[in-house]
Amino acid sequence: MSLLVQIAIFLAAAVIAIPVFRRFKLGSVLGCLAAGIIIGPA
Repeated sequence: MSLLVQIAIFLAAAVIAIPVFRRFKLGSVLGCLAAGIIIGPA
């Protein structure tokens, strides 16, 4: 995969994860971390 596609996937995951984590009052940084864990090392 190209770098641009990987960046787009991470941004899309963050856009989904951050509001979900904020709704549970957990913070946006934790949402970004969770998005990175879900995407994985690949």
